[in-house]
Amino acid sequence: MSHFVPAPEPCAKEQARLIEQAALTIHRHGILTPAILFGEAMKPVSFVAGQALHAFSFLPSAYMLGDEVWQQIAFILDDRNKIETFLLRLEELAKERP
Repeated sequence: MSHFVPAPEPCAKEQARLIEQAALTIHRHGILTPAILFGEAMKPVSFVAGQALHAFSFLPSAYMLGDEVWQQIAFILDDRNKIETFLLRLEELAKERP
């Protein structure tokens, strides 16, 4: 029997932490330029991707990251300003890179 699980609310602190963590991971792996290019190309469909994550959050793969993290990533993708913040952070890291 399934039970009702309320949808999580957007959490700005958690989203900022996830954006920073993702940017630093991309920087550590040295793939800043491809990530920026991919991010710019995917901006127009980011909302659709976020909605898909919300819609399919019941799948078992959502629990690999944790349901709350999965939902916060979906909220980030829903907001184009958050995508822009992420890409600007990647560009800042690219400038710092020797």
